[in-house]
Amino acid sequence: MDHIELTFAPGRQLVPVVPDWAPALVFEVYSEPIPQGSMRAMVQGKRAVIFSDNPRLKAWRRLVQATAMSAQGKGWKPISGAVVLAAEFYMPKPANRPKGRRVLPSVKPDDDKLCRALCDGLSSAGTYEDDARVVDLISRMRYAEPNPDLALPWEPVVPCARVAVWELGEERSWNDRPIVPFEDLPPYQPAQAGLIA
Repeated sequence: MDHIELTFAPGRQLVPVVPDWAPALVFEVYSEPIPQGSMRAMVQGKRAVIFSDNPRLKAWRRLVQATAMSAQGKGWKPISGAVVLAAEFYMPKPANRPKGRRVLPSVKPDDDKLCRALCDGLSSAGTYEDDARVVDLISRMRYAEPNPDLALPWEPVVPCARVAVWELGEERSWNDRPIVPFEDLPPYQPAQAGLIA
């Protein structure tokens, strides 16, 4: 897998956080990504029923499930070990956003709510045994840029989610590198955490 070299200070490089081996699964879901949203409860008869406050969520999760199952193919066994999940969410660009320059979707929906809905769909598809298997989650939210002069070469022009899933064996975790560049921080002091040494 090719990586883009990202720098965070002159002369230093930020190590890409996605694994450098082939993912177990890669697919795209062509539809506007829908966030998990809040859950609501109501009583029906003598039972409490919990449901999402977003009416489009159920259809989105079904689409994620169907697309993942199709990509998995017959004979797919749910990943039982640790999972690395990378997701790119391309949202529709609203008409009121600037048309002549790139802008980031730093508005609702929340990226973490998009990830929750995606993870539930993948769990339902049998991609992995349970959401708890996801130990590394890398996500980004961008606008699907309809203007080809502004879109980066790999970016879709329509709303969608791009998903990659890796199985992470414990032996591979010995190659971990920090995601956040902590080199310039002072050494840890127990008093920083409110502890008395």
